[in-house]
Amino acid sequence: MPLKRVFESILKYDIVIFNALNDRIKTNVLDKIIPYFTELGSWWFTVTTCFLLIVLGKGHTRMVGIEAATSLTISHLIVQGLKKSIGRKRPYLSILEANTLRKLWKDHSFPSGHTTAGFALAVSLSIGYPGIYLLFLSLAAMVGISRIYVGMHYPSDVLMGAAIGSGVSFLTSLILV
Repeated sequence: MPLKRVFESILKYDIVIFNALNDRIKTNVLDKIIPYFTELGSWWFTVTTCFLLIVLGKGHTRMVGIEAATSLTISHLIVQGLKKSIGRKRPYLSILEANTLRKLWKDHSFPSGHTTAGFALAVSLSIGYPGIYLLFLSLAAMVGISRIYVGMHYPSDVLMGAAIGSGVSFLTSLILV
C-alpha cells in the first residue's frame, strides 16, 4: 500500500474516532469532569509533581522524581521538534463542528504534549511504584481521551504522545538505574 494511502486511511479513522469522543459522548457532566483530566497532563501539574518528589522525597522516591523530570524534559523537546516540523492543524481548526471547552491553543496538534507529559510521568511512577501502575496509566489514558474530548487533538496525536512519553520514560529508567 503506498504511503499516501496509509496516511489517508489514518486520517479517515482519526476523524471517525475524533467525532465519537468529541461529539457523540458529549454531556454536561463530562463537560465539567473532563477538563480536570486534561490538567493532569499540564506543565504545572507534571513539573510540580516531579519537583515535590525530588525536594520532599528521599532515596527511592527522589530517584523516581529525577527519572520523571528527566523523561518530561526529553519528551517535551521531542514533542516541540515534531510539532514544528510536522505542523498539523488542531482539529477544531479543521473540523468546524468540533466541540471545544477551554482555552484554544494556537500551536500545532501533532503530537499531544499533554498526553506525552501524562505518560512520561505515569510510566516513571509505574516503574517506581509497580503496585499501583494501573492507577497511573489509567489517569494518563484519561489525559489523552480528554484532549480529544476538548477538541485539541486527533487520536493519532494522542497515540503518538503516549508512545513518546512511555518510550522516553522506559529508556530513562534503563539509563538512570
